[in-house]
Amino acid sequence: MYEKLFQTWRQEVFDKDELQQLEPSFFNDIGQYLKKLLEEIRILDNKTLKYRILNIELEKAQKLTLSILEKRIEKILDTVLDKRNISHNHLSNEEIEIYETVTKIIDQYENMKTVILEGKSIDSSVSSTKKRERILVRFMTKIPLIVGVDMKNYGPFEPEDIATLPRENAEALIRQKAAIEIRI
Repeated sequence: MYEKLFQTWRQEVFDKDELQQLEPSFFNDIGQYLKKLLEEIRILDNKTLKYRILNIELEKAQKLTLSILEKRIEKILDTVLDKRNISHNHLSNEEIEIYETVTKIIDQYENMKTVILEGKSIDSSVSSTKKRERILVRFMTKIPLIVGVDMKNYGPFEPEDIATLPRENAEALIRQKAAIEIRI
């Protein structure tokens, strides 16, 4: 596992621009690896050679992991600020949520900036932001009539139907694998 971690670090750090493609469970796997090392170290006598070797491996693995995390968040932020998209298959499961949250925050900031520069009141920008927070989805399963967070009725839907839903409702259906997001 250390070799995999080192190779990932080397690719991530030396490719200055591109976010490297990771397995979705990469960070979870690394967390399990570090946990295993910590458990092994705890049961060893700190005067043994094995203890010292494992302790060095743990310290190096932690430093590599931290370096990967920092480099990847830097690349994610740069990409969002440059208004470029990142393919979700380049992100770990944990990073997908971070990417979507950062994108949403930057979109809200851009909307606020536009509203202010157009001389409109901030209060009107909040309602226009809420109106725009909708996601286009394609349904994978049959879904009965639902009441959205905006208190409007949506559906019923059949597999392959396409609809625009409030973000909260769409994300819940996507997490349940009942729908997938369509990006235009």
